[in-house]
Amino acid sequence: ALVHLARAFVMSPEVTIFSRPLAHFSSHEARKPVLGMIQDLVDNRGVRLPAETRHRRRPRTCFFTSETEAEADQADYVWTI
Repeated sequence: ALVHLARAFVMSPEVTIFSRPLAHFSSHEARKPVLGMIQDLVDNRGVRLPAETRHRRRPRTCFFTSETEAEADQADYVWTI
């Protein structure tokens, strides 16, 4: 699971779809960095890229299914099915 997450962050695609990305992390503290990386991917239009080129990069969108209500609260939009 960690390899798949790392691959997604390194490739920095414009659209990312994660199916239960936090399922393999048991504690809230272990999940926090992963949620932070997902938020960085979207907010900074990529992860670990130079800040001065942010305005030239295309926006990033991330869809993911959440395990808990607290995870869903981190999202900009929530769709409940």
